[in-house]
Amino acid sequence: MIPNQLNIFLAVIRHGNFSSAARHLGVTSAAVSKAVAQLEKSLELRLFHRTTHSLTLTEDGHELHKRTGPLVEQLEDQIRRSKDKKKQPHGRLKVNLPDSFGRMVVLPLLPAFLEKYPDIELDLQFDDRIGDLVKEGADVGIGVMLNQDSRLIARDFYQLQPVLVASSGYIEKFGEPATPNELLHHNCIAYRSSTTGRKKTGTFA
Repeated sequence: MIPNQLNIFLAVIRHGNFSSAARHLGVTSAAVSKAVAQLEKSLELRLFHRTTHSLTLTEDGHELHKRTGPLVEQLEDQIRRSKDKKKQPHGRLKVNLPDSFGRMVVLPLLPAFLEKYPDIELDLQFDDRIGDLVKEGADVGIGVMLNQDSRLIARDFYQLQPVLVASSGYIEKFGEPATPNELLHHNCIAYRSSTTGRKKTGTFA
C-alpha cells in the first residue's frame, strides 16, 4: 500500500523545506511536518535530519526518494497526459454525407480539420440515401431533409440555392422557356430519391 504522506515527503525534497512545500500544497507547515512524522512512523525510518536552520535527508530518506521519486513522477505525468487527452478532441467520428455535396464541399475542408484535430479518426460515408443515423452508428449526418427523430439534434449547416439550368445547345434546339409552366413541354432531368424511389420536383417562388 502506498502511504498517503509519500507525495508530501517528495514535495519537501522538491521545495527544500517544510514551509515552501506547504505553500505549494496549500496547507500549513504544521500539517506537512505531521505528515512526514506519520510517514516515518509507518515506515519505521528516520527520513530527515532536522535542525533549527537546516533540513537534510538521512540515508534512508535518500534511498526512499531514489526508489519512489521517479515512479511518482511517471504516475503524475501519465495523469497529466490523460487530462490533456480529455481536453483535446480525440477518437473515431463517423459522418454520413450526401455524395456530391460531401465530395465538393466537405472533402476540401478535411486537411485543415485534421491538422487542427490530429487525434480525430474520420470515418466518412458518402450516400444520398436517407438512413437511420442512430441505427447505423453515425455521429453526424448532413442532409437536405430534417428527420424528426427525437434522438437527433438538427442545426443549419449550409444554405443551398438550387438553380435550373440548360445547355446552350438545348436552348438553340428547343427554345428557352419563358415561364415555369412551359417546362412541362421540355425534357427535364429529375432527381429520384434513392430511398423512396420517388422523383423530386422543384418549386418556383
